[in-house]
Amino acid sequence: MPRIIDLLVIGTGITGLNAARQGLRLGLSTATTEALFFGGLVTSVTRLEREMQGSGSNIAAEIMMEVADLGATNVSATATSIGRDA
Repeated sequence: MPRIIDLLVIGTGITGLNAARQGLRLGLSTATTEALFFGGLVTSVTRLEREMQGSGSNIAAEIMMEVADLGATNVSATATSIGRDA
């Protein structure tokens, strides 16, 4: 039987990871899917300042670990379309 989830986050760049983290904090069963690699473009940043400090890859890894610890499921699939069940 297929598992029903509340929130599917397509793409695990920094925005997707934050969306997954927020959904999990709100108590939603959450899954993520990524076609390439987690963290997105922020992983190529060597130094961030202000609210987020450190390298982009370290920050993305920290958020990814938090999302996993909060219980997100990673779906090994590629999204080709989005639709609504009738």
